[in-house]
Amino acid sequence: MLGQLNQTAHILALTGLQQRYPQATPAELRRRLADLLLGPTLTAQVYGPLPPQSRRHRMQKILAESKQDLSI
Repeated sequence: MLGQLNQTAHILALTGLQQRYPQATPAELRRRLADLLLGPTLTAQVYGPLPPQSRRHRMQKILAESKQDLSI
């Protein structure tokens, strides 16, 4: 039963990541899930940093959100 609960939590987390990062590859989504589960510091030590395209996508999202804030 506890294993099913953990599996459900992982599925929900992956679903949320897919919504936040629609262009992300399955490998990137797994890497981001590791960030959530292990924390970004430990995950970066174990798996290395996120690929550059991931950082670019994050910056594009931040810029888009800041433009929306300015238009309000």
